[in-house]
Amino acid sequence: MASASETSASYQHPSVQVFIATRGLTPYLKQTLKALRASRHPITSLVVVDTAVDSTLTPSELRPYAPLHYSQVKARNLGQAVSAARAGNLEAVDYLWLLHDDSAPDPACLGELVQAFENSTTLGIAGPKALDWDKPETLASVGIHATRGGQRLTPFDPGEVDQGQYDGISDVLAVGTAGLLIKAQLWDRLRGTSPLLGLFTEGLELGRRVRLAGYRVCLVPAARIYHAQAGLYGLREYMEDKTSAGQGTDKQSKNTAGEQSKKSPEVDKPAARPAEQRPDRKDNPPIEGASSSPEVETQADRQKEQSPEEEQAATGDNVRLESEEEGQPEDPDSPVPHQPVYVYDPVPVTPVAAKASREKEQSWSARRADSYIYRALTISSVLLPVWLLLLPLKSLLLALYWVVRSEGERAAVEINAASRVWGSLGKILAARRIQRRQSQVSRSELARLEVPASRVRENRRLIRRVNRESGQEVLKLGMVAKSQLDNITWHAQIIAWLLALFFLLISFFGMRDFLGGMHGGFWSVLPGSWHDFWILATNSWRTFSTGVSGLPDPIAYPLLAITAPFAIFGIAPTTVLRWLLILSPLGAGMGAWLATAAFTRVNAVRALIALSWGGALPFLVSVQAGNISAVLSYLFLPLAVWGIVSFFDLRRPYLLAGVMGTETYLPNYSRSTAAGLGALCLVVVSAAAPWLWLVALAFVLVCALSVTLKKHLPWRRACTYLGGGLAILVPALVTLLPSFIWALRTHSLHAYLFLTPSAATPLTMRSQLYLWGQTLAGVPLYLGIASLASVLLAAAGALFTGRELLATRIAWLFTLVTALVGMFAVTQTVAPGQSPWLLSVFSVVLMGMLGATSLGWSAVKPPKQLRYLLGSLVTVALILPLATIVTWALPTANIPLQAGSDRAPVAFSILSSSEKRTRMLLIDREGDHYQVAMRRDAGPGLLATNWQIRAKATGQIAAPESGVLVALIAGNDHQAATKCADLAVEQLLLTKQATADGLGAKLSASSYFHPVSSNDDYSVWRLDTSKFTPPRSAARVRIAAGKRHETVPSGVLSAEKPLASSANERQLLLAESASPAWKAQIADRELEARSQGDRQSFTIPAGVSGNLQVYFTTPGRYLAVGAFLLVYLGAAAACLPLGDRRKQK
Repeated sequence: MASASETSASYQHPSVQVFIATRGLTPYLKQTLKALRASRHPITSLVVVDTAVDSTLTPSELRPYAPLHYSQVKARNLGQAVSAARAGNLEAVDYLWLLHDDSAPDPACLGELVQAFENSTTLGIAGPKALDWDKPETLASVGIHATRGGQRLTPFDPGEVDQGQYDGISDVLAVGTAGLLIKAQLWDRLRGTSPLLGLFTEGLELGRRVRLAGYRVCLVPAARIYHAQAGLYGLREYMEDKTSAGQGTDKQSKNTAGEQSKKSPEVDKPAARPAEQRPDRKDNPPIEGASSSPEVETQADRQKEQSPEEEQAATGDNVRLESEEEGQPEDPDSPVPHQPVYVYDPVPVTPVAAKASREKEQSWSARRADSYIYRALTISSVLLPVWLLLLPLKSLLLALYWVVRSEGERAAVEINAASRVWGSLGKILAARRIQRRQSQVSRSELARLEVPASRVRENRRLIRRVNRESGQEVLKLGMVAKSQLDNITWHAQIIAWLLALFFLLISFFGMRDFLGGMHGGFWSVLPGSWHDFWILATNSWRTFSTGVSGLPDPIAYPLLAITAPFAIFGIAPTTVLRWLLILSPLGAGMGAWLATAAFTRVNAVRALIALSWGGALPFLVSVQAGNISAVLSYLFLPLAVWGIVSFFDLRRPYLLAGVMGTETYLPNYSRSTAAGLGALCLVVVSAAAPWLWLVALAFVLVCALSVTLKKHLPWRRACTYLGGGLAILVPALVTLLPSFIWALRTHSLHAYLFLTPSAATPLTMRSQLYLWGQTLAGVPLYLGIASLASVLLAAAGALFTGRELLATRIAWLFTLVTALVGMFAVTQTVAPGQSPWLLSVFSVVLMGMLGATSLGWSAVKPPKQLRYLLGSLVTVALILPLATIVTWALPTANIPLQAGSDRAPVAFSILSSSEKRTRMLLIDREGDHYQVAMRRDAGPGLLATNWQIRAKATGQIAAPESGVLVALIAGNDHQAATKCADLAVEQLLLTKQATADGLGAKLSASSYFHPVSSNDDYSVWRLDTSKFTPPRSAARVRIAAGKRHETVPSGVLSAEKPLASSANERQLLLAESASPAWKAQIADRELEARSQGDRQSFTIPAGVSGNLQVYFTTPGRYLAVGAFLLVYLGAAAACLPLGDRRKQK
């Protein structure tokens, strides 16, 4: 039986080669080397890898820590440096241990890591628990926890004290490279870390590949390492700044040391100076960043103390330093005096940069660049092409975001990171092929170790909440009040989601018939493309009939901005408009819910207001009438009010029951964000109903006066509030100003203030009321009236609660004044036979009553006997609008809006967007009168008319298309065909009523018109221009040379074509009304304008050739567009969370 000594002698410790990566001589290196010498587990060899280009580190400075090797290499990351150094110091070892210069191991660290390998045959990588260098009691790392995309999640809080709470962690996705112990054969097989990645991501990528190779990656909590994370927090730059700042102190210390060196002959010896001969620390205090043992000497001292032999030994790139004891055999099992195993060893390091701030922003650029490469290396092969294609767009959007936040450096990082991915695409694909060959398990096996993306999002939300509440009043709340606040906000989130789901279902169910298209009522379409929309919205030419001069309705400008983002994806403006109408109940309800936070914090009252606002009768009728302008004004009005109230700090706080009484809490909002949102919403509101801008002005003045009296502001501060409130009105004023001046010049102000779009059948006020009753006949009408009556009673009762009496009276004042405005509007006409659509008037009245209700009833605490009664009334008040909305969504046939597209065949949509830009003539008959209309779009155009055109009588506007109808009725098909060709009319649509009167038979007998299609509702005929002698064109812009006509390709308001010279004079004919704004030129030579009848024409002189251009000019167009963009972008920028620029370290 072998003795214990024989068994111990036969055991051989696994061989370990240690690599310490450094960038020259750092404040951490010597302490790390000293801590490594105290390791209880024997080290086979030690290699110090210096990656600094202009390193000041010399081998002689490492002699006290010999034996070791010194290698100076050029490498991008730690793995590449280790591989290069290992090639010059190749040894047959079992394990490789990687250390940073700022990572000092515990004496038992290496032994615990090796023991973990001895206990598991499938272990590939083991990593220690990292503690903070400067605060050894706090955690620094417990492995790498990341999502599949590489987003990391730290399981502990910053500065959390290590109490063994994470010692149960074992298998992890990866560990950091500081203290990483890996099998040497596995390192060689995997070729180390990826050379494409930097210092902060290589450990994660290596751990992932080790896992895929079939090995385990474990955290060994018993092994501890003290890591400063100097690269992550920028501590090395901090130490350099501290060193340069204390340069004067260093010079003074150097002079003192020089004087003592002249007196002491022992200074040249490598042994340390005795303690009694060291300078007094009181006379030479160490600066922050210098370690206490061993002492950090200045570079000048080291150069003076170097001997010629040492200088000669330091010339090589790879130097081996030996100690005096080397060569003597050491017993690996010799007893080492140490503390008991259940007591941790003393901390082997001293603080270096304890006062430095720990901010990861210093390394954000490097980490962000690596994240793109890591994602490209790990994403699945199926998604890789899509990710690569979307990467430029993603980086561009993120760069734009950082530019808006005044952080241009981050924007450059985003662009450069995406460019680096595309520049290294070949290397990335090669690395992916190597990874596939090395993989032994599927990617799905890593799912249990990856952090779910939802957990990362939840962690980010928590961080944002903590940052948002930092320094706010919520931190001053007591535990009882804080618990009550969390309860209220949690219930508010549940109610908000329930309301959103309810209104979403109602929107789809109530408008289910219009998902594919709609027509009738007030519904109007926009041009087929956003480019055409832009041209018509920014020019003073309306496409009614053959064209009329005039600005568009103001609602065109906000609609232009709303539809612009969707144009990037090829979505037509009309499609966006249709979905806005379909989802309008959802927008109305949720907009009211968000806005009520400014008036009340009682969830029941907020839900009541949201349901009452989203289920109001006039709003629901407006939706089913297709009045998109009135609906948009109704949607954005609550948000505009919220923005103004929030800017003036008049929001209602939370009233919480604390231990010592009632505690108040007011969430912190950015006043600039509230002002920007209010300004943008007010643009839409006032563009749909210009008279509401005057109401907004009065509201701003009242809010300014209220905040002055409430806070007892000095006049300077009060003027500041007033100026900011007036600035909210500026974008809306700029939007209205051009059309307001036009309305004054054309004496159409009454039609302008109460804008109402055109309808197929003009509606008087009596017709509107009849339409409401017909649309909501039966239960919905009665429930809606009962719901409005309950709101009226609640608003009236708010005057007697004694709560917020002044604010309640102001809300009632706005209600009564708006009611008077509505009475005045009833007497006005905005078009022949058309009364104003009064949804805008009703919206302000309802807003005033709901505001009075929320202000007066929010803080009421009824006696116990009346609580059940009040609760029952609130329940009834909630049920009434809820039932109104539900019954409104039921099928009904008595609505103005009809399902499906308008009576415009697909062929017309193609022809109207072709280079000829032809039109369609619609002929209908009601009773004894024919109705004729010329259409350019697939339906009544929103930009075809404006308030001035609609206000005129039918006989006041020239309609040359009526001549076609006269010729057809008279049976003169040649004259009718000629007029159609002159007006660029290529198709005729006859309704069933018009065809039954014999008009269809006359077209059938004509040789110029051929039937295209027909159904029970209408028939379509097409003009055959080949029957003319000679054949001619029906294009909107054409060149006439005698009887021959040549088509000029044209756009909405322009045309262009290369033109050859001719010996004869020619005519340029436009199927547009004559106007001085039409211009034509050939090779920058203006053509002479003429009028051929009531249409525009130009004379082309003989012998002229070049590029022909026809265009429409609008004076001041670019100035107006620039002003709109300036105010809109300014308001949008105010909405963004623009923080102060981060301090540059």
